[in-house]
Amino acid sequence: MTFRARLLVGFGAVVLVPLVIFGLRVRTVMADRLTAAYQQRVTSLVAVIQADLDQQSAGVATRLAALKDAVASDNRFRAAVLQGGDRSYLLDYAGNAMRLAGLAMLQIQDDEGRIVSSGHFRNEYDQLEPDLPRLLAAAGGTALVRP
Repeated sequence: MTFRARLLVGFGAVVLVPLVIFGLRVRTVMADRLTAAYQQRVTSLVAVIQADLDQQSAGVATRLAALKDAVASDNRFRAAVLQGGDRSYLLDYAGNAMRLAGLAMLQIQDDEGRIVSSGHFRNEYDQLEPDLPRLLAAAGGTALVRP
């Protein structure tokens, strides 16, 4: 090997080693910066989503409170539940109330967990779901389900 070739290989090694180390360090720093920016964006999106869920939950709670007052003051509904009269009104009540309240699902149950009226599945009438209220109360937090 000539002297020129040895000098070229020597200088190449001296120059390439720091360049490789510098390149790897730049790659690590950029990956850390991108990860931090991504984490910040995810955190801000989670906050926006949580605020939206809270707003939606408050709207649903308001509509359900209004629906609760309407059910309490509806004598025809009360008579259908307690006296067993006008079954078609009772079957259709939750469906109509669900649409008027802007809900995607509504199920009215009695104290024993028996479904009195169901807006999303009309044929659920008179079925027992005694664990559902307890499970919903235990879940807590905010939930919004959209098809």
